Amino acid sequence: MKTLPWLIPILLTLHNIEEGITAKEFLSPIGSRIPDFAKDLINPSYLQFLVALGIFTAIPYLCALSGDLTRKGGLSILFLLVIQMVMFINVLPHVAMATFLKGYTPGLITSVLINLPFSLLLFRAALKDGWLSKKAFLWFIPLAVIAHGPGLWGLMIVSGHIAKLLSLIVHVY
Repeated sequence: MKTLPWLIPILLTLHNIEEGITAKEFLSPIGSRIPDFAKDLINPSYLQFLVALGIFTAIPYLCALSGDLTRKGGLSILFLLVIQMVMFINVLPHVAMATFLKGYTPGLITSVLINLPFSLLLFRAALKDGWLSKKAFLWFIPLAVIAHGPGLWGLMIVSGHIAKLLSLIVHVY
């Protein structure tokens, strides 16, 4: 279990790279029917999407580097396990979108072939080796749903503001 937590940021990075490379065509504008206040959430620009991916990719590295990953019950390890639960839950929307669209969607390959099996392996090992209690595991599910839902929306709002600032800087120089 001591090396598995370090795979969380690495595998999340692979997933986000797949999404970043393949998402541009999926982020085309969907029309003027979207109210201005909701455009950053429903119809993000490619730059906004990349900023969000960058922020979300950095978070597990910060968690991994900020604490002792060999300490059972340590805050860093718990945060990383919550992040991995988010990635585990994230498999569902990827599969649902691919099914609905009847084809590939950004992040589908790494979601199914890496995140799903790694999550099962990691959580099984964490529970078995006492790094995670069953009670904490059950609490991680709603925490991950909140992080994946409202947390992601918040991240997209922040990323939208950062993307607008970056666009201004690029146009000035």
